[in-house]
Formats: sequence, C-alpha cells, structure tokens
Amino acid sequence: EAYGNRSRAYAKKGEFDKAFADCNEAIRLNPKLALAYWERGSIYGEWGKLEKAIADCTEAIRLNADFADAYYNRGLIYRKKGDFSKAIADYSEAIRLNPKHSKTYLNRGAAYGQKGEYDKEIDDYTEAIRLQPSFTEAYFNRGCAYQSKGERDKAIADFNKAIEIDPN
Repeated sequence: EAYGNRSRAYAKKGEFDKAFADCNEAIRLNPKLALAYWERGSIYGEWGKLEKAIADCTEAIRLNADFADAYYNRGLIYRKKGDFSKAIADYSEAIRLNPKHSKTYLNRGAAYGQKGEYDKEIDDYTEAIRLQPSFTEAYFNRGCAYQSKGERDKAIADFNKAIEIDPN
C-alpha cells in the first residue's frame, strides 16, 4: 500500500514515471491491490494509452466492485475514446456509489451533451452546482447547454454567474 500511496503523491507532482514504477511494484507485491490498478490506469490515461487504462480500471473494479473512483476514471477514458454511452454508464455507477462527487455529475453531463441529450446534461450540471455552489465550470457548461437548446437568457445568466465566481 505504501507504493500505491507514494505513486499518487508522485502523480500529483507530475512525476508519472516514478508513479508508474511504484504502481508496478505495488501490483507485483500484491496483485489484489485495486488502488494500484486504479492509479496505474489513471497514468495510462494521462499518457493516452486508453486501452491499457480501461483494462487497469476494469481490474480495479473486479477487485473492488464498490470503487467509485475506478468507475469515474474509466468513464473519463471512455469519454476520451468517444464512447459516451459507456462513459455515462460508468459515471452513473460512480454516482450510485458516491452521490456527492460533483465532478462526476459534471463529466456525465458533458457526455450527455456530446450525445445531444441536453435536458439530461443540464440536470447533471444543476446537480453539480447544488453540491458545489461555486463550481464555475458547471455554470459555464450549463450555459453552453442552454445555448445549444436556444435558451439564451438562461445561458447568459449562467455565464454571468461563472464570471462572478471567477472573473478570469
């Protein structure tokens, strides 16, 4: 577990080679450590090795079916691949396991938007805002969704709120 924890610290510093090496060592020492597969999957995702990222996140989920972050990460990867239905399914499972993670709603909303399902997209951004009232990106994205639906006044209101929260 120490290798897995150190791996996350290296990854947060942007030292992905060291983080990757620690993940591999953690998996070698304990092949049932879901956290190490999840972390390595995240690194693969950063590197653009999407199939390997999906495989590692899937293994993390196999080892720990209640691992919300693994579903979330796999959803991010499916979205990068353009497989929005699988992304939505994984985000939905992550939300079931951790309904208070605003970024999951934000990303599921984006996937719905990429499928042209604007009402569901708006609902998810609204929930992200409810959970995190100063979530600039959620206001901005919801404004874009309203604009896609032709609801200009609502779009302007959300863009104004995003600017109010973060003028930059």
